[in-house]
Amino acid sequence: MGKKAIGFYHVKPDLLETHKESKRLKRKESFMDCDRDKGFQEGEELEGRYANVFKVGQNAFEFVIDFGQSYVEGKREIFHTRIVSSPFYANVLLKTLQESIERYEKVFESIPEEDEGGEKSS
Repeated sequence: MGKKAIGFYHVKPDLLETHKESKRLKRKESFMDCDRDKGFQEGEELEGRYANVFKVGQNAFEFVIDFGQSYVEGKREIFHTRIVSSPFYANVLLKTLQESIERYEKVFESIPEEDEGGEKSS
């Protein structure tokens, strides 16, 4: 059964850099709670990859989320990571992201609904 992408969501790097510079993570420890209890074997680390473009698809059995980077005003996209999950755990991810965004906005500020170029986040 084929997978069909249902949406692309872009975050322009220049807006992210502007936001980072203006708010230079006042309380990094509160934002990076995921690093406190890693659950890794001793000596292991996760590789971090930046993503500002996403492709999401689903079929009856799974959700597929591709993560990548958009370069040169969205004219070049390179996808580097694919996550495949059951519908149940895709919903867990959604709720986890919603809770994390709520915590972020309490500590820093509301996340804008559109970037400087007028592109909306939803």
